[in-house]
Amino acid sequence: MNSDLAGKTDWRLPTLRELETITDYTVSNPAINQAIFPDAPNMAFWTNTYSADVTDKSHAWVLNFTDSSLSYTDLAQNYAVRLVRGASATTINSMVASGSVDLVSTLTANPSPAKKGGDLTYTATITNKGTATATGAKVTFYIAPNFMSFKNSSANCDYSGGLSAVCQIGDLAAGANVTKTMTVTLKKAGGISSSVSAKANEKDVNPADNIGKTATGVKK
Repeated sequence: MNSDLAGKTDWRLPTLRELETITDYTVSNPAINQAIFPDAPNMAFWTNTYSADVTDKSHAWVLNFTDSSLSYTDLAQNYAVRLVRGASATTINSMVASGSVDLVSTLTANPSPAKKGGDLTYTATITNKGTATATGAKVTFYIAPNFMSFKNSSANCDYSGGLSAVCQIGDLAAGANVTKTMTVTLKKAGGISSSVSAKANEKDVNPADNIGKTATGVKK
């Protein structure tokens, strides 16, 4: 894609990794920090990233800033674009594709349904489905402060207030998995959606499955 915006001709589509750096997984509609990006549109945006394990280039990743969800979409579809400048997308995507770390997150909640005033424990399992060790791995639990208050968590997890608790995993060998938990006390009845996100120092070959989500009903 070419553009002469602001007198520059080296604009390009961002990679998925680049677009994720401005995504705020703790908010939605739009899933972005509006203090930094005022009037940000609440819509989906193309990336210039393909799945690392395919040769078919008729699809690419789309990041939806309504709810921070990802989809692998036919290029014939119409979505918005954000343009960036810098290192070429080919260079950045090649680093992602050549990596062999693939962190996958799952999240469960217990009990479900839960009760207002009671405790709810989230259990996140992080698996490295890649072929190399993931170093400096960590998992982040996201908290909805209007609906819950933090109570406790697994060892090596830190919560200093705010919207998230971060658990350090360290090195996670290929094929290995680790489980972390966080317990909250529920403030309101209704439905609660929560998520976790795993990251490591290495480029992830499939970042779409780094996020685990779950929904829980809360009774009075």
